[in-house]
Amino acid sequence: MREVFEMMPERDVVSWSALIDGYVKGENYSEALEVYEKMRVEGPTANEVTMVSVLCACSDLGALEQGRLIHRYILEKGLPLTLVLRTALVDMYAKCGAIEEALVVFHEALSRKTDVLVWNAMIGGLATHGYTLEALKIYAEMQDMGVRPDEITYLCLLNACAHRGLVKEARKYFDSITKEGMVPRERALCLHG
Repeated sequence: MREVFEMMPERDVVSWSALIDGYVKGENYSEALEVYEKMRVEGPTANEVTMVSVLCACSDLGALEQGRLIHRYILEKGLPLTLVLRTALVDMYAKCGAIEEALVVFHEALSRKTDVLVWNAMIGGLATHGYTLEALKIYAEMQDMGVRPDEITYLCLLNACAHRGLVKEARKYFDSITKEGMVPRERALCLHG
């Protein structure tokens, strides 16, 4: 893939983004960030697709400082903070353990149109880092705003409950999975079991 890219006489934002995304999908996160850095120096201005892929790489590497630099780049270049981009930022900050920064971006997203993905990113990040009560509070806000949970939401809630030993609450969320017609995956059964 890289060889074909290097042989291209002209590289636009689409070709750069495709290469970066290919590395991310192949779990070659360091390569993705390396290509992004090269793009920043040599290539065109990145777009939303580029930024989402690069933020995903930062999330999976735990590269918080790089993620902060990318967030700054997004703001400096005036890229529109779409729901997809805000969700990627929440996910990156949350997975990297920067919960306060994740919450800031999350609450900014709430002032606009949201979907279940941004809620899942925040609930999942809180759950992963042991902020069980905060995760459950965000879920309650989600319900109040009329956002319908999906299976990932419930897996995040089960994870949060497992961190705190909240068996009764976990059972309630597990029952909601089947009550809403969802089929629990092995992970949910494992957390339930």
